[in-house]
Amino acid sequence: MSYEKVSHLLNDHISSEDMGMFTTKYNTALRSGNCPPATRFEYALALTRSRYKGDHLRAVNILEDLCVSGDPDVFRDYLYYLTIVNIKLQVSS
Repeated sequence: MSYEKVSHLLNDHISSEDMGMFTTKYNTALRSGNCPPATRFEYALALTRSRYKGDHLRAVNILEDLCVSGDPDVFRDYLYYLTIVNIKLQVSS
């Protein structure tokens, strides 16, 4: 992956409307007792794109949990975005 692509991921930010949509979907799935790995991953990606450190920390928790209990076929993606969000955390410190 080129530097430009990684740089774009590090500087990309989600709109508050999109964040609200992903948050609602995630919370609805949690309340129903059926929150599939794909929904958790979508929410973690949204949190990764946030401007706020607290959201990044939440993304780390979700992605780490997915590495253990998520879809093994998507494990590489979990690790990739876990790396991205950890870089964002290091940069914002």
